[in-house]
Amino acid sequence: MADGWHINEAVLAELYGSDPVPKEKNRLQQDLCDMDIRRFGMPVLTDRIDKEKGIIRGPIVLQITRAKNVSHPKISEVSRTSDGIIRLHLTDGHGAASAIILQTIKGLDGSTPPGTKVLITGDAPVEAGFIFVTSQNIRVLGGHVDALIQKWKLEQGSQI
Repeated sequence: MADGWHINEAVLAELYGSDPVPKEKNRLQQDLCDMDIRRFGMPVLTDRIDKEKGIIRGPIVLQITRAKNVSHPKISEVSRTSDGIIRLHLTDGHGAASAIILQTIKGLDGSTPPGTKVLITGDAPVEAGFIFVTSQNIRVLGGHVDALIQKWKLEQGSQI
């Protein structure tokens, strides 16, 4: 499967068990969006970062492990506003990276749930270990990973 997905095919076959892996690209993509990328992703994140040029090469699909509005104090961290600076903690299932959003991007704010998949669509600048994403180089694919969302909601409830 193309479009930034880096999948361990053997693990994918195990995940589907006796059911056939969907042939339709949209169906397979939706299924993958609703699974934890740590179950099927390939370790490609470090290979995609070109430290000399200061970029990450897309396309690459990553999963949000945490989204935080770093412009607001911790007490209001659960804020649903997208104003300010958003920090995304991302994974390919093996490695981790952080991204910074300086502008409003629909679907990405401090309340974006973990498990949400994003596609880095093209080259994005990397400075001081942070990927700088804009609406031109990132697209929200979505996803709903129940186990991650339940844990996240419990953590949010304990902060209130």
